[in-house]
Amino acid sequence: MARGSAKILDDDEEIDTAYFMLRAIGLDYDEFCDDERILTRKNVEKNLHVLKKMVDNRSRRRAPYFALGYLILVSGALLPEDLRDEIIDAAGWEHEEGMWLDKGFVAERKIYLEDFREKIRIHQPGQKQRPVKLIYVNGGNDVYTKDRKYTVIGLTEYLKSCETSRIHNVKYILLEGWGLKSIPKEIFELSEL
Repeated sequence: MARGSAKILDDDEEIDTAYFMLRAIGLDYDEFCDDERILTRKNVEKNLHVLKKMVDNRSRRRAPYFALGYLILVSGALLPEDLRDEIIDAAGWEHEEGMWLDKGFVAERKIYLEDFREKIRIHQPGQKQRPVKLIYVNGGNDVYTKDRKYTVIGLTEYLKSCETSRIHNVKYILLEGWGLKSIPKEIFELSEL
């Protein structure tokens, strides 16, 4: 299995599946890549039965679950509970454990999968979210591997860190894609950030 990166929807099979799903609901993939806002909640919900059939026809594959989950997150569409469970299962690390040799890639992929699973887990209709995109500090990606203990990624991890003293040692916080309307006020009190 060859991936271009550790990101969700960045594998050839996932991209191809998203391409066909978008075409099935009357949208152009390139236009979607230029502006994801062309995919509306109404588009997805009206055609969910078609998209679900596409997933069912490829049930042994994980890519359709990633593609459909991505489309649901960015559009804010309704996510049926049975489909939620299937997407969460498909995005489990246990399906990929031992497949990758590069430790940096493994660390990043785990972050991407956990972020995706968490956003699918808490997704509500009308709530638009995006899978995280890891930001590289000073041209390197070691902040996510070497400095992981000083890094908070995602709202769930942030809230858990706030419950402990760990939050006071945090240097990096990445809350991208959670649809926050404002920055949590506690962040401004962190001296190591």
